[in-house]
Amino acid sequence: MTTESASGRIPNPVAKGDTIVIPKGTVIHTTHPSGRVQVSKRAQTITVNHTLDGWVSRERHDAGKVLLPTVTWPGTGGYWRDVQLTKAVLEANGLELPTPPGQDGYISSTPLLVVPSYEDGYTNEWKPES
Repeated sequence: MTTESASGRIPNPVAKGDTIVIPKGTVIHTTHPSGRVQVSKRAQTITVNHTLDGWVSRERHDAGKVLLPTVTWPGTGGYWRDVQLTKAVLEANGLELPTPPGQDGYISSTPLLVVPSYEDGYTNEWKPES
């Protein structure tokens, strides 16, 4: 068993100082007081200030839930902005995430409620109601 499988950690494929593209339509979380969640109106090229690894939850009520890695950068006015590294963000930058830990239904000896995946439900696209 690898360290990642034992811990549930999903390594971030982006490093501090990397320049990446944030695609149009990406949900962006920000510290700006005018709105904590924004949707990118155009593709943006940003320089990453810091990153957080993702992980697979081992908590009893959501064991197997995938929390994607994130990247953070200073936006306009110095307010912090961050996005999850979803499939669309990764594809726009020629990157991919490793297979999530827990494919056997366990992380360490903790049973998971679902087998971790990056499939449906993990999107960054804003889909307005019809």
